[in-house]
Amino acid sequence: MVSRKLFGKFCFHLLPIYLIPIVSFLFPTLVFSNILHVPSQYSSMQEALMYASDWDTIFVAQGTYPGIRYIGTSESPEWITLMGSWWPNGTIITASPLNQDHNAFTVKNVCGWRITNFEIANCGDAIHPHGFTKGEIDHNYMHGMYMAYWSCAIEGDSLDGTSIHHNLVTDCDYGGFFIGRYNDQREIHIYNNTISNIYGYEGIQFLNGVPQNCVITNNIITNCAGQGVEFANCSQGNTQVSYNCIFMTNGPWQNVPNPGTGNIFVSPQFLMEPTIPEYYYLDEESPCIDTGNPHPYYNDPNGTRSDMGAFPSGLVFIDLEIEWTTGFPGDTVLVPINISDVTGLDVVSSEFVITFPDDDLELLSMTIPDSSLPFQAGWVLSYNEINGTIIGTIEGSTSLTGSGLYALMTYVLSESALPDSVWNICFNSALLNNGAYEPRTINGGIRLPFEILYGDVNLNSHVTLHDASLLFDYLTGGQELSFLQQHVAEVSDQMGITAYDGALITQYCFEQFPLFPVEGGIVEMYAEGILSIPETPVYAGEEAEIPVMVQNAINVAGAEMEVTLGGVPVVLTGIIGPGQGAWFSRVSGEYPDYDVFLGGSEAIHGNQQLCCLRIEIPDSLSGMFSILLSGMMLNETEIAGQEYREFNIQLAGVHGEETLIPEKFDFDSVYPNPFNPLTNLVFSIPTMSQVRLTIYNSLGQVVEVIESGMLPAGRYSRMWDATGYSSGIYIAELVAGANRQYQKLLLIK
Repeated sequence: MVSRKLFGKFCFHLLPIYLIPIVSFLFPTLVFSNILHVPSQYSSMQEALMYASDWDTIFVAQGTYPGIRYIGTSESPEWITLMGSWWPNGTIITASPLNQDHNAFTVKNVCGWRITNFEIANCGDAIHPHGFTKGEIDHNYMHGMYMAYWSCAIEGDSLDGTSIHHNLVTDCDYGGFFIGRYNDQREIHIYNNTISNIYGYEGIQFLNGVPQNCVITNNIITNCAGQGVEFANCSQGNTQVSYNCIFMTNGPWQNVPNPGTGNIFVSPQFLMEPTIPEYYYLDEESPCIDTGNPHPYYNDPNGTRSDMGAFPSGLVFIDLEIEWTTGFPGDTVLVPINISDVTGLDVVSSEFVITFPDDDLELLSMTIPDSSLPFQAGWVLSYNEINGTIIGTIEGSTSLTGSGLYALMTYVLSESALPDSVWNICFNSALLNNGAYEPRTINGGIRLPFEILYGDVNLNSHVTLHDASLLFDYLTGGQELSFLQQHVAEVSDQMGITAYDGALITQYCFEQFPLFPVEGGIVEMYAEGILSIPETPVYAGEEAEIPVMVQNAINVAGAEMEVTLGGVPVVLTGIIGPGQGAWFSRVSGEYPDYDVFLGGSEAIHGNQQLCCLRIEIPDSLSGMFSILLSGMMLNETEIAGQEYREFNIQLAGVHGEETLIPEKFDFDSVYPNPFNPLTNLVFSIPTMSQVRLTIYNSLGQVVEVIESGMLPAGRYSRMWDATGYSSGIYIAELVAGANRQYQKLLLIK
C-alpha cells in the first residue's frame, strides 16, 4: 500500500500535469489540502506557517516580502510547499529580519518541504536548510547573496533525500551550493541547475562526512573563483558527478572520487550576455543541448534528451497573461487570460495550474472565448477547481494563430469583501504542447481600486444629505444597505451604524468639518446630558407634541432611545427635531414599543429641547398614560445611570370640547427637587386669571419671572433653568388673582 504522504508527494512532484485532474478527481483528499494565500489571507509566510498543516501550500503572490525563520519540532507540519510566482512580475524574497545572518529562508528540522518559484535576492544565504530531509528546492532565481561572510545560494546540512534542481544562481560572495558540515549526506540529488558568477569559492561543495548515493548531474557551473565541484574533507563515497558543463572555474573539480562520464568543459553559450534569467537560456548552437544525462528521468519537457542547465533550449517568448480587473462586493467579475502571438509555432494544447484565494472569491466557470482567436473549431477546455486551485487543459485540432483572449474565468465576489482588497490570481505553472514550450506567465487578479469615500452611502462619489437620509431609513428598517454601503456609512468607526453617523454626515454637508478620512473612521465625539419630559397638558382627540428635554447637554449631535408607551393605548406617530440646524429624525415600531433616532448638523449644548414626541390620543380616552425612555444614547455614549426613566402624562380633557376644569387653585408640585439645573413647576387655576410665577433667592430678591399674563383655566407646567445661578435655597411664588402659594426649591450643583 502506498502511504498518503508518499502518494501525495508522487502526485504533486512527479505526475505529468495532464494526469493531475484525474488523480485529484479520484483521490481529492490525498492530493489536495489547503492553499494559504499571502498576502490576501496572511500578511507574510511567517504568519501563514503558524496556521499550516501537513500537505498545505503557502502561495505567495507577486511582490516583495521578507523571508522566514522556521525551526521545526515533532509537531511541525510535513510536506509543506512554499510557492511563489516566477519572474518576471514574480515573488521576490529578501533577508528575513528574524535571521541575524540575513538569510532569506532559514528552515530547520522539517520533512518533505518544498521551496519553489521564488526570486531570492539581497540576503546572506538565499536558503539555509538544516535537517531538511526529503525536501525539494527548485525553480528559484537566487542572486545577490552578499550580506554575510558565508553567503551562498544554499548552505545546508542533513539534507538526506533532498532534490535541488532547475535553480538559477548568480552573484554569490562565497559559494553556490555548500552542502554538509557535520554529518554524512545521503541521496542528495542536484541536477539541472545553472550556477554562475561565484566570487569566493566553489560552485558546488560538499564538506566533511561521507556523501553516499548522491547525484550531481546536468548542471552548468561557470565563472567561479574556486572549483566547479569540490569534496572537502570528505571520505570516499559513491557520489556520481556526470554530464555537467563546467567552464571558467579554478579547475573543474577537486577531491571528487571517480568522476563520471559526460562532463564537458567549454562555454555553455547562453542566449545573450547573462544579466536577467531569460538570457541564461541556451543559444541554439550551445554544446549543452541534448547532451545531458541520457536517463529518461531527465528528459526535457518536450520529451527529448535532457539539456544541461536550468533552462531548456529552444527559447520562444510566449506570454500567458492574467489581466487585472475590478469588482465590487457581490459582483460577478470576468477575468481574461491573454496569449501573445503564437503564429507559426504549431501550438495545439496547453496545461496549466492557477491558484486564487477562495475565502471571498468563488470560481463560477472557465470558458474558451467565442471569436477572439481563429482557433475555436475543435478546441476543448477541461478543468477541475479544488480549494482555490484550478488544474486544466485546452486542446484543439488546429494550430493556434495570432494573439488575444485565450480563456475567460468568471468569479463572484463575496458580499463581505472589504474595500481596497486585492485578490491575486496566479499561474502556478503552464506548459504548451505537452512541455515543448514553457511560456512566461504574467499574473493578475481582481481589485477594488477606488478610493473609499466615507459617508457616500448611495455610492455616487458625493456626500450629501440624501446619504444621511438613507442611513436613518436603514436604522428604522426602511432601507436595505449592501455590505459596502454599511461600511462607508460607519463614519465614526466606533460601534456599528448609529444615529451619530447620520449626524456626522449631516454636519459634513453643512461644512462643520472638512473631509471624512479615506481610511478608517474619525474618532468618537463624547456627549452627555440628562433626558426628561416635563408635565404637558394634552387632550383626547388630538395629536399631542410632548417635549423631551436634555439638561446639561454637552455636544449632543445624535441620539437614540427606546420609547415604551403604557397605560391608555396611545400611538407614537412621529418625532420632531430640536428646531435648530438641519436634523433628521426617524421612528420605527408599533404600540407599545418604538425606536427613535435623531441626528443633526448643530450640536446641542446646555439645557434645550431635544425633540418632540408626536402622540395620537383617541377621542374616548381619559386618565393618564406613561412614557418610558430606555436604551438612551447620546452620540455613541450610553447615558450612565439612566437605564430607564418613566414619565406620567395626565389627560387634561377632550380636544374641541369642554375641558376638565380644575376645582381649585393649586401650586401642587415641583420636580425634580432638589434639582440641577432644570426643574418643572406644576400648577392649576380654576378660572381665567392674571398669573405671575416668580423666583426669589434666599434674600427675598427677585431672580426671574417665569410667567406673567392671562391664562385660561387649566393645569400647567413651566420649566425653570437655573444654569446661571449658584447652589442654594430659592422660593417660587405663584399668584393668580387673589390666590397666592409658595414652593421651596433646592438647587444643588
